Amino acid sequence: MKALVVCYSVAPYNVKYWELWNEPDIAASSFPGNNIFGCWGDPGDAYFGGGYYTVMLKVIYPKI
Repeated sequence: MKALVVCYSVAPYNVKYWELWNEPDIAASSFPGNNIFGCWGDPGDAYFGGGYYTVMLKVIYPKI
């Protein structure tokens, strides 16, 4: 992530804002079979997987 920010935060790109995981949460179990769909959604979690997203942000945000 740090390398991406270093690369794209200067001309000609000048990226100032980063959006991390913009897809809505849905449980992978909502899709049949072996697939790549599903996000942070965890029906067994009180916050529906929000804690997993928080862990990711704690790792990535300092790099940005």
